Amino acid sequence: MRGRTMAFAKITRLDKKLRSFEYLLYKFIGWFETEKGIADDSHTLFLADFTRLKVLKLLFLVSAVNEGNDLLSIFDKFYAMRHGPVESEIYDAMVNEKFRFIQFKDRTTSFKQPFGSWTFDDLSHQDKILLDSAIDSLCKKNSSIILYSAMTLVDITHKWISWQSAYMMAQMLNKGSQLMDVSLIREDTKYYTK
Repeated sequence: MRGRTMAFAKITRLDKKLRSFEYLLYKFIGWFETEKGIADDSHTLFLADFTRLKVLKLLFLVSAVNEGNDLLSIFDKFYAMRHGPVESEIYDAMVNEKFRFIQFKDRTTSFKQPFGSWTFDDLSHQDKILLDSAIDSLCKKNSSIILYSAMTLVDITHKWISWQSAYMMAQMLNKGSQLMDVSLIREDTKYYTK
């Protein structure tokens, strides 16, 4: 019985965040390729287009899209930085190659494992519903946002007052970044277009 209990141990908060992020990327691939009108088993265009910067901006936008049912309880460490909001634990995982299926090395995004082998059994059904709902909501706000360049996404996130106020505070304190208040993100006027 003891071995069984250990096999079904809950994943840690950070593990859930990392797995949720990879699940979002998994869904972004399908959305991106649908919008492009392509079927690409190697996902070459996705890998070329989805840089660290682009993915981090999309993460912010998808995390805040669902009022009252957002992803900010999972992705709760956004820092205002020069190029917009950055989820610090996700960024650290990118730099330190902590993801199971994908890696962001230098300026290259690649798969650690074949795309078809990705599984998310360690995320609950409710977690997946919440993540899917956020993606669906962002897609309804602007289905083309998935095709935007990283710098266009940076420009969109720079419209958010929650980023502007936190970044201004960082500059006043001579810091490169400042933690963004989740409640201010939730209350902010949300922008999803150029």
